[in-house]
Amino acid sequence: MVGLRRFDRQHQATRDMLAYLRLVYRLPLLLLHLLLGTPVTVVTQYRPFRDLRLGGRPLSEVTAVLYMRTICRLFGLHVEQIGAVGAGARLLVANHISWLHIPLINSMAAVSFVSKAEINDWPVIGLMARSGRTVFHQRGSHDSASGVAAAMARRLADGGRVAIFP
Repeated sequence: MVGLRRFDRQHQATRDMLAYLRLVYRLPLLLLHLLLGTPVTVVTQYRPFRDLRLGGRPLSEVTAVLYMRTICRLFGLHVEQIGAVGAGARLLVANHISWLHIPLINSMAAVSFVSKAEINDWPVIGLMARSGRTVFHQRGSHDSASGVAAAMARRLADGGRVAIFP
């Protein structure tokens, strides 16, 4: 038993050290990505950049997907995508357990999300959400719900993608 406990403590210490080392190299990369990638991604979501195409896809979509794929990688997520989110109007409906669902879904295809209105006021996240054409909903408001439904219908009619977490 003594040898096993010593092994467990050594194994835990090794895991703790690896977690610390991952944090040491990922944190500067995350900060660099936020400082450089965020402005580039936000700017490309607006005209005239939004109308540019890169490899047959809108530049705004390319930068948003790349930005979110990088976020996923920096947080150690390995996304395995089976199939593709087709072009044209799509309504994605999913369960929402963690904030990680936003970058995971957006790493596969650029989508507009429906989100609670409070996020609009958050400093960096609110800016990113607005530039990604998020539809904000005031919880408990029937007027807001009808406005959200109308905004979603317009996005879909324009051939866009919308994701909701009911």
